[in-house]
Amino acid sequence: MVYTKLHHWRRFVAAAFLLPLLAASPALAQESHGQRGAGEVSKVTQEVSKEIYSPFCPGKTLAMCPSGGASDVRQEIQILAKEGLEKQDIKEAIIDKYGEEFRMVEPPAEDNYALLSVLAGALVVCLAAIWFFAARRRQEGAAGDEVTADDQMTSEDRAYLEELRGEYMD
Repeated sequence: MVYTKLHHWRRFVAAAFLLPLLAASPALAQESHGQRGAGEVSKVTQEVSKEIYSPFCPGKTLAMCPSGGASDVRQEIQILAKEGLEKQDIKEAIIDKYGEEFRMVEPPAEDNYALLSVLAGALVVCLAAIWFFAARRRQEGAAGDEVTADDQMTSEDRAYLEELRGEYMD
């Protein structure tokens, strides 16, 4: 009798560990037949939506466009992703349907060279201006052209200043 209770207990423990594996097996079967899980579908949908301009909101991607038409296109992308199409194939299908003007094209790297040269030139001009003004200030200090505050004070101002110093020192 003890053997049967122990035997039932083993079955219970085995079932407790095997049930989650069996529940996951339909999802594994879907992925192995070219279909994706919900997380993967969502990720692909978001990525493709960020890489295609919206036909309904000029200048915005599908991910940024709030229109109902853009929502429908995102649902189309989701359906294609569930069917197991690759990201590039989904983009091509959507662009074929709505038009080539909605394809996002990376600007060539040469476009950045002009901007970098302007920034480098501006940096050189700023450094030259700093050097020029620092040199000018050093020359003025060496020449002794600086006028001190004591030279510009009247005798009344000096007397008042001495009185304040005397009060402060006490």
